[in-house]
Amino acid sequence: MEKAFLFSRTEAAVSPDSTSLPAFTSVVATALDRTVIVTTPRVIGAGAVLGDRIITSLLLVANYQNVSIRLQGGKKMWACVIRKDSERNLAELLPSSRALSTNHPPLISSADPELGTAGEIGSPLLVVDVGSGVPSVRVAGMRYVTRVGELFQQSWKINPQAPRGLIGGGVWDVDGKFMGVAIGEKVPSPFEQDTQPDKSVYALPAEQALDFAESN
Repeated sequence: MEKAFLFSRTEAAVSPDSTSLPAFTSVVATALDRTVIVTTPRVIGAGAVLGDRIITSLLLVANYQNVSIRLQGGKKMWACVIRKDSERNLAELLPSSRALSTNHPPLISSADPELGTAGEIGSPLLVVDVGSGVPSVRVAGMRYVTRVGELFQQSWKINPQAPRGLIGGGVWDVDGKFMGVAIGEKVPSPFEQDTQPDKSVYALPAEQALDFAESN
């Protein structure tokens, strides 16, 4: 049985300045540093750097074997989809620069972030939106945790190509803890469509994402 959580995305952007607390500025910098822009022939999304690997949503890369990526430093290259986990809807990307050489610098020079767990409903979260091609940190909010006993795509209503710019990226709390990977946007039920515009996104918790990253 797999566990996931949902968060509500917003259009509110976070932009630390000289008056911001250094700790919060560091959280935003970490979220940006660990985000990779992933572009497929159909949509632009993201990937999260876990350990020294790039993990993203399987729904984002779909059946493609190669996608375009851009690291935080601006370097653009091709990446191969080398692993897929259909039960957790995760995929691993191998940058072309690494496929051609065994001697390569780490993707991220900073230490791995602490893992967080789903908090109370309404708890603030941070996500990186890469939809414009220029990553920006947006505010999100915790909704609730859920469990399913079947494959995500068979039991959950998920838009496989949304939300544009967020799908596949990491989710963070305001203390800089890594919360998980955004899997895909929830398709609202007829009742939800009638009562409120739904902008909920499914995310796989940090422990499961890290377990996938370290499993091979």
